[in-house]
Amino acid sequence: MSPIYELAAQHDLPVFIHSDATSIVKKTPVYLWELEEALSRHPGTRIVWCHSGMSRRLDVPRLPEEVFRLLGQFPNLLVDLSWNVLERCLMPGGRPDRSWVGLVEAYPERFMVGSDVLGNYGSAYRNVIELHRAFLSALKPETARKIGIDNFLSVLPWQIESRSPSLQETLAE
Repeated sequence: MSPIYELAAQHDLPVFIHSDATSIVKKTPVYLWELEEALSRHPGTRIVWCHSGMSRRLDVPRLPEEVFRLLGQFPNLLVDLSWNVLERCLMPGGRPDRSWVGLVEAYPERFMVGSDVLGNYGSAYRNVIELHRAFLSALKPETARKIGIDNFLSVLPWQIESRSPSLQETLAE
């Protein structure tokens, strides 16, 4: 993967990594070393950790603490809040988890929403967006805007400046 990380850094492109934090038989993060190695060996590459390393059947009770530690250690790490981390961690039982709210407020420039919805863009997508809205409503308005819009736009290979055309105008060209 090193050549890919280097190419991404040269062109200021993000690399989205789907890497589980652990296995279904462990509750401690046993695979974080792989992510940490990529982050430390390629500090010029922006790496987006998709759904914070969560997937089906994983249980990582200390995941917010691990994400906090990683964000403090690696300035090139961003975190996608989609799929299982959204449903099981951020919004368990449909209510915002206070530890995740605090974590996102501590690093408002380092998180972004995502859907991870494949093949079903009807009700499944709407349900994910509603969960995001509920989580974002628990954040400060300026943090919610960063998480919901600005941070994703910041990883695109072009930047939007205040004197630039609106996003809609740019995309219409």
